Amino acid sequence: MVFSLNQVGADGFRLLNLNFSEAKLEDRFRTSYYKRSIGTSRLALFTTAILFAFFALFDKFAVSGYVSEFMVVRFYIVIPWLLLMVALSYLPNYQKYWEVLMFLSMQVTGSGMIYMLRRDPVSYYEGGLYTIIAGGYLFIKLRFIKASIGGWLLIGVYNFLIFFLADKGTFLVSDVIISNSLLVSLNIICMIGLYSSERLERLSFLRQEKLVEKQNEIEQININLENKVAERTKDLLHAKEKAEHSERLKSAFLANVSHEIRTPMNGILGFTELLKDPNVSGEDFQHFISIIEQSGHRLVDTVNDIVEISKIEAGSVDVSLSKFDIQDLVNELLNFFMLEADTKNLELTKSIQLSPENKLIYSDRNKLVSVFTNLIKNAIKFTDSGKIEVKCKVEDSSFVFSISDTGIGIAPGRIEAIFNRFEQGDISDRQARQGSGLGLAIAKSYVDMLDGEINVESCQEADNCGSTFTVELPIRKKL
Repeated sequence: MVFSLNQVGADGFRLLNLNFSEAKLEDRFRTSYYKRSIGTSRLALFTTAILFAFFALFDKFAVSGYVSEFMVVRFYIVIPWLLLMVALSYLPNYQKYWEVLMFLSMQVTGSGMIYMLRRDPVSYYEGGLYTIIAGGYLFIKLRFIKASIGGWLLIGVYNFLIFFLADKGTFLVSDVIISNSLLVSLNIICMIGLYSSERLERLSFLRQEKLVEKQNEIEQININLENKVAERTKDLLHAKEKAEHSERLKSAFLANVSHEIRTPMNGILGFTELLKDPNVSGEDFQHFISIIEQSGHRLVDTVNDIVEISKIEAGSVDVSLSKFDIQDLVNELLNFFMLEADTKNLELTKSIQLSPENKLIYSDRNKLVSVFTNLIKNAIKFTDSGKIEVKCKVEDSSFVFSISDTGIGIAPGRIEAIFNRFEQGDISDRQARQGSGLGLAIAKSYVDMLDGEINVESCQEADNCGSTFTVELPIRKKL
């Protein structure tokens, strides 16, 4: 395996320049580093400018022959540059150019000191150069790679000016070699220190980023949990409402069915007891028998409805298709209910618009008998006066059966509910008539099994407004 200083380490940044491999992460680190460092950098620049001005007092003692020349370096180049950098650091876009300008500040300040050193390479100015190099690493907050380049560049400038431009006879080569040894050692020590410091800063930043990421994840999890709790609460409230509604329906159904079973049973038992009286007249005897018979039929109808809906619930009802004459079926049912309609003084009429070709239908006859029977019985039950009209026709390859009445109608809010199992048009029993409330539920289930549709239109706004039930069935062809 080839080792490269530019390869990415386990911590996610490169070994040489310490940059993060992910560009966005590196940008966030530099922004964070800048915000933490800008105050220290301004202070370092301003302090360096003051020290450059202060040590001008010693120039006439150390190098009296070069005071004016040194004043130009100090007060016309280095100090103005440093103060300009402090002023620029308050500009809004300063962050974009911060590292470059800090690097140039290190070079300008160090080069100014080296220029003065070339007059006397072993003077007290050498300590100033050490301070500037160390300050480039530690105080103006350059990052490792730029500080390292800046330090080595100043050492190169120092040697160039001393050996090639300095006044001959003003220094000893041995002294310069010693100075170089100190400069190189200082630079290496500063490099090691800054490398370790920046690496630790990057590790700390990385941990902080991961901590923020985890916090965001936790916040998102909390939000999701809150949403789920709210959703579950909503579902529970909905389920509670449904349960309460079902409980009301159950209570209404049980009351209804109990009434439907108890009433005819009481009638049967009561009039059977009366029949035991040997003094009952023949006329009363026949009347009692008629009431017992009616009560028996009512009881049988109720039990049949319960058995029928139970089979539907259990999924044990099969469709048995056969070809039959739908017109004959409708006439048969109307003849059967004619007597019941006459008893209530209701006019029962029909309008059959079927040709010999389309009066045959391929469907389940028994189920259609149950559907039409329930609809006609309901029309008679809920109509006190007026008429009931039955219509049959073929429309768009469908058989259409409709029954209209002039009865009490259905409240708009209860139209959908009438097809629910165990439910009548008014579960409060305000206008409910005798019956289990299963007839329309059975009718709809059978119509659905036969691939048909059942609809209702109704109103309660005016007398004799009534209801109209419509059943549409496909005219199947026998295979």
